Order: sequence, then C-alpha cells, then structure tokens
Amino acid sequence: CKYGHWSDALQECICFVGYTGDECATEDTALVAEASLGEGVPDLIRHASISVSGLSGTWSAFDGVYSCTATNEGVEAFYNANINGGTYVYFSRYYSAWLFASTKGGLLRFLDCEQALPYDNMPDITQCTSWITSSDEVESGVSVSYGNGLCGSSSDDTTDESSGSKFVIARIVLFVAAVMVVSLNSV
Repeated sequence: CKYGHWSDALQECICFVGYTGDECATEDTALVAEASLGEGVPDLIRHASISVSGLSGTWSAFDGVYSCTATNEGVEAFYNANINGGTYVYFSRYYSAWLFASTKGGLLRFLDCEQALPYDNMPDITQCTSWITSSDEVESGVSVSYGNGLCGSSSDDTTDESSGSKFVIARIVLFVAAVMVVSLNSV
C-alpha cells in the first residue's frame, strides 16, 4: 500500500484521502479538489442519531443511542454523555476507520472498525459489523442503525437529555457552516 495501510479485517489496502486503487498508488485529484472546495458539506451531517447494539461482556457498556454532534474531518460524528463518562463515535479519514473514543479526533480509542473510504466520500457506519477493541479482541455481530430524522431538524430522534446543550451548539455550528458554504458558492 503506497499511500495507505493494509487492513487485516478487510484484506485490502485502505487508501489515504486523495488516493485510490488496489495499492493506493493512484492520485484521485477530482476527489481532493472537490473536498477542498467544500462542496456538499451540509449533506455530510445527515443522521440525528445512531443506535449501537450487540457488543458483548464489558464492551456492552457502549451499546446505546448516540446523538449527532457536528462532524469530524467532514464526516458526521455522534456523542453520548452517559456512556463511559462521555463517548464520541466518529470517522477518522487518516485511519479510515470508525472510532469510539472519549475525545473526538483523539488517538486513544475504545473500539474501531476499519472501512475503506467510498468514492462518494460518505463512509457508512451501518456497514460495520465487526469491531476491534482496545485490547485487540474482535467484537462481531454488532448492529449499528441510524435513528429517525436528520441532524438539526425538528424530527430529531434524540433521547439523551444530558447532551441537549451540546446538541444546540451543534445546531448553531451547522447553521453557521451552511451560511459560510452558501456565501462561498455565491462568490
């Protein structure tokens, strides 16, 4: 893997952003140009929540509903204040993986699921059924599903009252980001 890393779980190269191909040796300039222009940014924050179930043993403490909380590296991210003192679920483009961690964007993780970045630049957490724990155990048969509604809409499926203030902040950030994108597109 020239510009990426090998995934034992997927048995393929996971390419860094801007590279494609079996060996991650082909530069994808169209994707990089699109990402740098910020086209479609509001569409990256789509789902109001995710529901996680099927983790076993002590890892079952991470089962639950996570509400949207803006993005990480341009991909929707989720948070639950009541799980393990506060847990984020987000996608890392660098690792090409979904992560459960106490801080968004941090290197320390509880669980991860490697996923090749699709051509539409929209990784789908519901495709992750096997997760690797921080103690390198495999948790298979895990189910992740999206809640009803869109992040920031009036039909949000958020049941975690303690994360309400963070959710309001996320809505404000979404609005400001949308205004900035509209302004940039009209220039």
